[in-house]
Amino acid sequence: VTLTAGVQLEATNGALSLGDVTGDANNLTVEANNDVTIASVDDVNALTVTDSASTTITGATSATSAVLTDTTGAVTFEGSVTLDTLTTAAEGYSLVFNGGGSVTNDVTLANTGGVTFGDADTDAITFNGGLDTTAGATSARGTISTSGDQIDLGVLTLTGDATIDTGGAALIVGTIDGTVSGQQTLS
Repeated sequence: VTLTAGVQLEATNGALSLGDVTGDANNLTVEANNDVTIASVDDVNALTVTDSASTTITGATSATSAVLTDTTGAVTFEGSVTLDTLTTAAEGYSLVFNGGGSVTNDVTLANTGGVTFGDADTDAITFNGGLDTTAGATSARGTISTSGDQIDLGVLTLTGDATIDTGGAALIVGTIDGTVSGQQTLS
């Protein structure tokens, strides 16, 4: 699907499923009372996800901004993420980054359902302005880094080997649990 203008897609009685979306710098808003699945998102100006049971983007995601609100389950990025800005709402959904990537702005993840970084030890995600996940629990596997900016984590659970690299800036962690899948390494 190639967007030629801003689009708002709504599904009131069932799941919403899209193939590859090419934005051509246009906005995409998806709203469904059920599950949303998108194959990939490329060159979208503003990606907005509202009112879904869950949302999964199975491939890469590239957008100027992503705004995630009012989802009851999980918002999952299976592929690499490239975003200038990421905004989340103080709602009970969880957020999953399984493919790594980069986010440019200082990100405060306000969602209270927690955040998962990585499903393999080789996954890597960079938050160039810093990261705060203290609104919910954090699970980490792979590398979480910044370009010299502070990282604030509340409860941290290691689900595999993890590296947290602030480039010399402060790292603040509430508690660490490394017992989930056996022996892990945190560096």
